[in-house]
Amino acid sequence: MNVSNSCNSALSSPGEAYIYMSFYGLLFIVGLTLNILALWVFCCRMRKWTETQVYMVNLAVADSGLILLFPIVIYFTRASCLEDLSCQVPQAIYLVNAYMSISIPMAIGVDRYVAIRFPLKAKVLRTPGQAAIVCALLWVVVISMLVFRVIWQIQDGTFCFWRKPEMHISVVVFSLLGFFIPLGILVFCTFQIVCSLLKVQRREVSEVRQIRKSVSMVLASLLMFVICFLPLHITILLNFFLGSNDGLRRVFKIFTFIAHTNCCLDAICYYFVAKEFQEVTPFFCLWRRQPRPMAPQDKKTCTTLM
Repeated sequence: MNVSNSCNSALSSPGEAYIYMSFYGLLFIVGLTLNILALWVFCCRMRKWTETQVYMVNLAVADSGLILLFPIVIYFTRASCLEDLSCQVPQAIYLVNAYMSISIPMAIGVDRYVAIRFPLKAKVLRTPGQAAIVCALLWVVVISMLVFRVIWQIQDGTFCFWRKPEMHISVVVFSLLGFFIPLGILVFCTFQIVCSLLKVQRREVSEVRQIRKSVSMVLASLLMFVICFLPLHITILLNFFLGSNDGLRRVFKIFTFIAHTNCCLDAICYYFVAKEFQEVTPFFCLWRRQPRPMAPQDKKTCTTLM
């Protein structure tokens, strides 16, 4: 293994280090508080487990795990140390939680897509058990991808919280598989959901208003996801293909912080998305039952989807 004897700091000045620690200290306090509160609500205050609740709990666990590693991230981006397992293990855990924070919103998007596009099949396809299986598979896939990345990248001794300017190809591969594929799936599901909701024909003003509100919420969720994660992963690709420089390194740090703010936003945004879909689904089921050309199975009674 080609391991350097020392690690360079990723922070170029004491002023930058102060700003860095201040921002992450604030994120740590706010994010951990919100996610612990979310876990308490979902696990202790809600009487019946639903598939949405299963996804939310896994999302809060992933976000909390990521937030708890912020102090270690700060330490290893500042300290001069050996690039050994003391850094590689926390980085691995960090990346597992980071990419689970990306994968679970994708699963939530697919779940919503099934609820809206296939309401009659949703009773079978959308259950807490099915959601738990999906989450377990996502954890296994992300951890397996990361084990492969660690084995691949550790050989070059460059696997330690961005302290070296070069970007290993395994980072790019992991970025493509861990972000851009989930992004494509989430974009597809979101626009299918929006198109379906906009086709709902309701006469009452309150119902129209509720549907519009739901459309706004699901688009806002997609926008939040894109703003938080897309700039960082584009920067990763630019860093690899164009080579690292001071400008890209500064941009990378800024976009990494923006991506980490998602840990706070998840606890707020996805709760409201779940609430909005719970309110709008009965409208959609009733619309499905209105007289129109349909397959025979579409005439069956719509089930409760939340």
